[in-house]
Amino acid sequence: MTNSAPHANTRSRRPETRTETYVSDKHILIRTGGWVGILSGVAILLSSLATAITGSIARPDDPSELADFLADVGSSSYAFHLYGWLGLVGLVLAVPFTYGLFLLVRGALNEAWLGATFMVGGLIVLFPAYILAMLTATRLSPLFDDLGEAATDSIYVVFESFGGIATLLFLLGSVLTFSIAPWLLSVAWLRTGTSPRWIGRLGVFAGVTGLAWAAMLLDDPGLLQLIWAINALANIIWIIAAGATMARFHTTKQPIAT
Repeated sequence: MTNSAPHANTRSRRPETRTETYVSDKHILIRTGGWVGILSGVAILLSSLATAITGSIARPDDPSELADFLADVGSSSYAFHLYGWLGLVGLVLAVPFTYGLFLLVRGALNEAWLGATFMVGGLIVLFPAYILAMLTATRLSPLFDDLGEAATDSIYVVFESFGGIATLLFLLGSVLTFSIAPWLLSVAWLRTGTSPRWIGRLGVFAGVTGLAWAAMLLDDPGLLQLIWAINALANIIWIIAAGATMARFHTTKQPIAT
């Protein structure tokens, strides 16, 4: 009897040890995703600030305005590079952030899974949109200088084609990434009782403003810009705040659903 007791205690501890290791791995992924999410939010914020310069340059309505447009773009090329490269960095960093957030709120599996799927899908769509927008703005100006005004019509066709594709991809990706995804992930945040709850409410608000922004694309441009700015700010604060919460994650306070 004396020899059997330690053997029984050893067998009872093994599942507990495996469980602690399993949770610890997810704990690390959540915290890492949180820190990366903070960096993603900062990159997206700086990219959005660059649009104050890039957005102030009026798009040409016909080939006769192309030369002035490309001249303005050439003098502000740094802003287009900041917008594009920082935007791409923010998109790449948002992937591990999304995975960490999914692990945190997967107790509400349907909303968490759908939200993460829409988020990653939107990021994939936005990636070529940023590249096309950046290349269209920064590469056509040197091309115009090399070919001269004789190629104005041809370059304008290229500008309209690439610009149109980039705009379409940007709109689709924005609806997925900055509207539907934060709304679903924030519903999961609230359903799982994750704190602080204001982050979940903010994400729902970001989702609603994103849908309102998409619904008003053909209406008042001034109101459209205002709603876009509110949506962008809400998403950036949501990403950074959620990331900060994930970075401080403790399994004893917020157990992971398995």
